[in-house]
Amino acid sequence: MAALNAAGASVLHRPALRIQPLNPPAPVLSGPIHWLVLTSPNAVIHGSRWLDHYALTPQRIAAVGPGTALAAEQRGLVVDVAPSVRGGADDLLAVPDFSPTAGERVLIVRGRGGRRQLQTALSERGIMVVEMAVYERLAAAEKLDIPRP
Repeated sequence: MAALNAAGASVLHRPALRIQPLNPPAPVLSGPIHWLVLTSPNAVIHGSRWLDHYALTPQRIAAVGPGTALAAEQRGLVVDVAPSVRGGADDLLAVPDFSPTAGERVLIVRGRGGRRQLQTALSERGIMVVEMAVYERLAAAEKLDIPRP
């Protein structure tokens, strides 16, 4: 947008989504968090304060992709495992160092709704999955406002 504006273009901008932070309840855990999984940069942005608020101290942290890992590191979190390229549940599950085992607890910090592939794959392995939805995706605007000359 900035480059087009600088070149003299009249740019119309309308975000497709609006990210709304949530106030999640404390996750119900029956023991330590073996893994914390951050599912997006928005999960990091809106979830990191809740980790502190609820005094959640995971043993290891995983991010679903390099962008999420970077967002986490910028907020002072040490990411132990993340795919080096692309990102998503499949990519994280394919990283050998992401190795929760049966009986361990994984806290997934995520947005409300969305795909459930990671949760399903981990649950099928006997891993206890706990989720904390820290944001939701909403439609941005009903219509595009076009300025009239």
